[in-house]
Amino acid sequence: MSAAPALNESVVVARRIEAPRAAVFAAWTTAESMSAWYGPECFAVHSCSVDFRVGGSFRLAMRSPEGQDYWAQGDYEVIDAPERLVYISSALDGEMKPLFEVQFDLTFTETDGATDLRLTATVVAMHHESAPLYLGQMEEGLRQVFRNLAEHVDASR
Repeated sequence: MSAAPALNESVVVARRIEAPRAAVFAAWTTAESMSAWYGPECFAVHSCSVDFRVGGSFRLAMRSPEGQDYWAQGDYEVIDAPERLVYISSALDGEMKPLFEVQFDLTFTETDGATDLRLTATVVAMHHESAPLYLGQMEEGLRQVFRNLAEHVDASR
C-alpha cells in the first residue's frame, strides 16, 4: 500500500489502451458500460446510474469478493468529448455521506489508433478519519480500474 496523498496532493496514473479515443471515452458515459469495468479487480458493480452531462452525476455500488458493498458518487464538472473529462468523486459511508472527495481529471490522446489515457487524481476534501486508509489504496486501485477498462474496451470492439 502506498502512502495516502494528503489534501491537495495528486496521484497520476497513465495507460495506453489499444483502441480509438472515441471508444475509450465512450466507456465513461453510460451506466451499462461503467458497470462492466469500474472498480478494482475482483469487485463487481451491481448498481449504477449515470447522468452524463456537465452538472450531472453518477452513483454506483461495488461489491467486494467478501460481499461488502462500497458506494461512490461523482459530479461532472467538465466534459470535452472525446478529449477530457473532469469530475469530483466521493467514497460514501453507510449513511451515504462522503468520506473524502477527489477531483479526477482525465485526458484522452489518440496516437496511431491507440489512446493514451492520463488521470490526475487530486484530493480536495477529507471528511472522515478513515479517508487516509482508502486514499492509501487509491493509486493501485486506479491502475486496476484502468486494466479493467482496457479489457472492457477491447472486448467491446
